[in-house]
Amino acid sequence: MFGNIVDKYLCVCFVIDLQNVDITLRILYRPLADRLPDIFTNLGIDYAERVLPSIVNEVLKAVVVSTPC
Repeated sequence: MFGNIVDKYLCVCFVIDLQNVDITLRILYRPLADRLPDIFTNLGIDYAERVLPSIVNEVLKAVVVSTPC
């Protein structure tokens, strides 16, 4: 059985007053075991390194922008 995987990602976001905000996010994820053959076929074995950074950056930027000061 597959366990949880932990990764850390650093994101540099800009807030409304053009200041930089450095955020380190630690995510915990676990791929669905029955979907791994499809994931590996379509995205490759290094799917997490290829897909997660862009998702994390976009979500963090959206959260930082929508958070009131």
